[in-house]
Amino acid sequence: MRRAQISFSDHAVERFIERFAPELTPLQARAYLEEEGLRAVRLKTHTAMGQEQWELQEPRCILVVKNSYDIGRVCKTILIHQENFGGWTEDEMEILKEASERLPPIPVPEWKPPVKPAPKPSPPPPTVRQLAKFRPPPEAVELQRILTARANERDRAKTERHFNRMDETINKQKRCLRSAVRYLLAKAAEGDHLALQIAEQIQEVESGYLTEAFLENKKTG
Repeated sequence: MRRAQISFSDHAVERFIERFAPELTPLQARAYLEEEGLRAVRLKTHTAMGQEQWELQEPRCILVVKNSYDIGRVCKTILIHQENFGGWTEDEMEILKEASERLPPIPVPEWKPPVKPAPKPSPPPPTVRQLAKFRPPPEAVELQRILTARANERDRAKTERHFNRMDETINKQKRCLRSAVRYLLAKAAEGDHLALQIAEQIQEVESGYLTEAFLENKKTG
């Protein structure tokens, strides 16, 4: 519970006398409030205007306090606690009814379909003078040129290394193909030589067979 020194405005003293102690004079009511205000308990809730609310125990009521850094806490008015509120009397209800009848009627605005906002026009293109304001300084242009040249040089070196590796791979493949062709040619030559030998042997066998058949036919004849 937080306690603090609270001062009271004339309006708050008048509301206290009117609602809780009509037998007291303004000086007596102010003295009583300042003494009892030391034992008031601050509530967690605030009014709609953001003012503090403090609860006074005897009599049980609510102090509406404005906290100012220059003059401290000042009670602006005193309200009846909701537990002690017994409702409006007939006279109060009649006064409220007459006051409400004197109020001007609340105008009801005519309903209108929402209007789609028009699209914002696109900004005009910048002029040459405006572009000149954003022209980079010569030092930045030179630095950008140097960086671009270095990047291009790195790209060229990378491309050259790539093509060199491709040439080496192609040369290796060519050497492998040449070796394979020579090997196949050698095998083909060996096969031709073997086929020639077989053909000669067949020819010798056939020649011998024909000679024997001729001699035998000559004997019988």
